[in-house]
Amino acid sequence: MKTLLRSALVAVTFTGLFAGCGLLDPKPEGGEGGGGGGSDMSETMLNSAKDQPTMYFVALPPNPKVGMWWEHTASGTKMKYAITAAKDDKLVVEQEQDYGGTMLVNAWLVDPSVDMMAEVKEGEKVNHNVSMAWVGIKGKEAHERKVMDVPVYKKAETTGEQVDYTEGDESVKLAGKTWDAHWTESGESKTWMVKGTMFLLKSMYQGKVSMELTGVGGDAKSGLKWDGGGEEKKEEK
Repeated sequence: MKTLLRSALVAVTFTGLFAGCGLLDPKPEGGEGGGGGGSDMSETMLNSAKDQPTMYFVALPPNPKVGMWWEHTASGTKMKYAITAAKDDKLVVEQEQDYGGTMLVNAWLVDPSVDMMAEVKEGEKVNHNVSMAWVGIKGKEAHERKVMDVPVYKKAETTGEQVDYTEGDESVKLAGKTWDAHWTESGESKTWMVKGTMFLLKSMYQGKVSMELTGVGGDAKSGLKWDGGGEEKKEEK
């Protein structure tokens, strides 16, 4: 059961990584290529992002704390996440993304105590660790946005076809560090995660790297203004 659940969670992890990276491309009034200035377009992009619900979980690295950041790269696209504050035993995770020339910052309030690998029974909600979310133009105030409804876990219907599935543990060197990893392999896909977590290290398809961890650090700063005060959201004890 846990092996099958891990396989399903691998797919969900990919969805979560790209959740903040969807390309929004609304057309300005007056048709394609016409009307609207840069400021109007930025507001249009922000409103589009606010109207789009965001994922209900963020995969955190081991021992997460304020100041940590990490970067994944997939097909040349870099996705950088940063823990910029703590609030009520939860962590504020931010991610900057260029939406059609407008730099937006997605933010989530994440509960690090949630075990994303815990077994879920059929009929129960899948594991989730996001309780609130925001989005804003970089350097400006944060606006609250809706979090996706958490789905209920249902066992996948079997087709009768046997799918080869193997898994194991090994050390992986990425982003200047050595990680204690757990790998899973099915068909032409192989994925490495930090052992006991949903934190993705590397994924390969047909022998080629499709996504991998390319950077980590400890000097993260907030890209949004919080509480209307024009300052970063400070860590609350």
